[in-house]
Amino acid sequence: MVAGDNRLSPLVAEGDLYGVLVLLDDEPVELPGEKAALAEALVDLAAIAAGRAASHDELARSYAELRASREVLARTERLRLLGQMSAGVSHDVKNLLNPIGLQLEVLRRRIDRGDADAVRETIARLQEIVRHGVDVVERLRDFSRQDLEVQAEDVDLAAVATSAVELSRARVAQHPAIELRSAIAPVPLVRSRSSELATAVVNLIANATEALSERGVIVVATGHEDGGAWVEVADDGPGMAPDVERRVFEPFFTTKSEGTGLGLAMVYAFVQRHGGRVGLTTAPGQGTRIRLWFPVAQPR
Repeated sequence: MVAGDNRLSPLVAEGDLYGVLVLLDDEPVELPGEKAALAEALVDLAAIAAGRAASHDELARSYAELRASREVLARTERLRLLGQMSAGVSHDVKNLLNPIGLQLEVLRRRIDRGDADAVRETIARLQEIVRHGVDVVERLRDFSRQDLEVQAEDVDLAAVATSAVELSRARVAQHPAIELRSAIAPVPLVRSRSSELATAVVNLIANATEALSERGVIVVATGHEDGGAWVEVADDGPGMAPDVERRVFEPFFTTKSEGTGLGLAMVYAFVQRHGGRVGLTTAPGQGTRIRLWFPVAQPR
């Protein structure tokens, strides 16, 4: 567009206006065809350059916002992991302290009766619980060090399952109409961690006790198949609805009014770390059976 001695050309790129190029001269000038085409090409290049500069600035702002968001997300994730770890530790410690309190009450009663043999038996159980607690603390220390190496060992599955049953009897005894049965048979050694395995079985028994509420039967059994050995906890309680069954091993998922939703998630993660499998059989009104399978330890 010519106006007096000025030629105005808008800088437009991809539909956006970035400015106006003004060509000034002492007198009105009409550019010949080639020069007019060159001027238009320069205008187009200037518009594209302005558009690229604006895009670069926008990209820089977006990158800065993304970096800030990533830092916030990283801090949030660290806090989430810390909360998950704290809740998991609290869950384990609670499962340890409850049997200790109950066993101390049993010990007091047996001392009052003067039954020395029974007192020694209760003290032995308390010592086993304390050892289990030390192992839990060691797991917490290992977690804080971010040690990715899993220290597996040859584990007597039947012996650990028997110990977990004994640790759980005092809690189950608070519900007189719930029966805790053992169908534990000798099985080959497996590769796992005895302390984590005991915690897992205690957690499964605790969950079964809560599912039964006031009446029912819990059976802890062992067996071997497919090159491995397993321990399972089964109850004849109400079972799980399909939507609960699908999510039961998810972290933070729980159907309880109080609870972290980490118990079964931790059991599942533990079994997976040691190359095992978790099997779940349940249906509404047909009880629940959870089986932990581990590969048999190879001869050394």
